[in-house]
Amino acid sequence: MLLRCKKDQKKTTQLERLAHHTNPHGEPILPFLNPPWGQTASKFGDRMRLEKSSNGVEKEEAAERHKERISAFADNPEHLLAYSDGSLRKLHGMRRVGTGVVVYQENTEIFAESQGLGGRAEVYDGEMAGLWLAAGITTAMATTHTNIKHLHFYANNTSALATIFDPKPQARQLYAHQFHKAICGFLKGDPQRTVEIAWSPGHCNIEGNERADKLAKSGTKLAAPTLTTRAFTLRQSKERIQHAWRWEWKRKLKSGHYAKANRIPPSLKPTQHFTELSRQWELFGRVIQCRTGHGYLGKFYQRFNIPEDVDCPCGEPIQTQDHVLRWCPLYNKHRPIIRATSANFYEEIILGMKEGIVALAQFLKDSGAFTRSGHPWKDCDLPTLINEPDPEISEDEEDENG
Repeated sequence: MLLRCKKDQKKTTQLERLAHHTNPHGEPILPFLNPPWGQTASKFGDRMRLEKSSNGVEKEEAAERHKERISAFADNPEHLLAYSDGSLRKLHGMRRVGTGVVVYQENTEIFAESQGLGGRAEVYDGEMAGLWLAAGITTAMATTHTNIKHLHFYANNTSALATIFDPKPQARQLYAHQFHKAICGFLKGDPQRTVEIAWSPGHCNIEGNERADKLAKSGTKLAAPTLTTRAFTLRQSKERIQHAWRWEWKRKLKSGHYAKANRIPPSLKPTQHFTELSRQWELFGRVIQCRTGHGYLGKFYQRFNIPEDVDCPCGEPIQTQDHVLRWCPLYNKHRPIIRATSANFYEEIILGMKEGIVALAQFLKDSGAFTRSGHPWKDCDLPTLINEPDPEISEDEEDENG
């Protein structure tokens, strides 16, 4: 009888078993919500302007450009300008998220609203909710007032702007889906209609942004649904992973060749020296080689039985990391770079602390230490169509063309 019951039991996959442990009140993600042939911004041509980021412009300059741009149509009754914002605050020790929307027509505020999203949400959720709310309000106004032809949506969150018109499976997919549906319906209703979705810098004395910011902060005080958003869940998951990782890192005794360099707590984000050296790949690689002791170094050759000279060009019998950093006369000229950070040349500081790694990178760049030649690295020019040599034509190719 027991065997029969086991046979009758429905087999489940590991993925299904894991799914049973998820929060039933979490944000749903629908993989087939939007068909592959769904409308994209490019299909509307010039009628749809989507600016997802600042394009490298400083906030102050971007603010002036924004004010100059909207001054051309802010007093035109055919245009609606909607500003939205999200806010995360702690009230009575509890985190709360809110959103705010304000709509202008002819330089006059015609709509303003705040909404609360509760404590199980993130600022990103508030930004997405604000854009979704703004789309619903403005398209409804355009339906009842046919003179409205142009909608403008402004927010200061680049992540929200990048996803609000793309309802693919991701955090706050339903907000993006409703926004996408409303905007596509508006544009299809009249070929003269246009939509702008653009970034505007926050806290730069832009009236709409400042007003939306206040409304979003007011929204943090309002009641909210109990839904746990995906962004909130992902943040919690990352925090738990990082906490467990750091606890394990602190618990274990630092040993081995990398012990002196292993002083920076682990992080889920790129470290400062990685970010600063992101465009200098050769130098970044040399910094890592120096910190780990793996590279063009006599001691490394000796340790791994590599058939290379193990002595230093200065005459030292064994070229070691400590010798190059402290004593080698070939680099006396550049050694003050390191001494300014660690007068006693403590390897724990030079190899394992942020300020030491910055000084180490500059020392390696200027001196050329730990390169194969021992001289500063020279960047190679990338090939271009202008200086690329013409391919040689083989005899076989000549015969075929012949």
